[in-house]
Amino acid sequence: MLPEALGATYQGRPVGSIAQVGVFSFNGNKIITTTGGGMLVAHKKEWVDKARFWSTQARDPGIAYEHSEIGNNYRMSNILAGVGRGQLLVLNERVARRREIAFKYRDAFANLLGIELMPQLGMDFTPIG
Repeated sequence: MLPEALGATYQGRPVGSIAQVGVFSFNGNKIITTTGGGMLVAHKKEWVDKARFWSTQARDPGIAYEHSEIGNNYRMSNILAGVGRGQLLVLNERVARRREIAFKYRDAFANLLGIELMPQLGMDFTPIG
């Protein structure tokens, strides 16, 4: 699970592409926000299809509301999905800006004893996409 890692890479690969399944959060404090919800990525299309089926209350195809499995209503609205997709287009810029701010804090607090910030990659990171 990688709720805080969207836009990061590990050993030259985007996080979420390394494991068989990755999950990203879009809550309000994340680099991309839709006010809630998230994104699932997987190497196998059938896994994504199954997760989508469960997230739409496991409603079986057809005109009746029949459910052969237990599911939940985890659907994101189309409007919020559009907001998230728009933010994905500028993900690299958002990551760069967050790192820029982190380096400013690092420099500003460099002489204060007892303060240690999270380690950051250099500014020469490889953008996704």
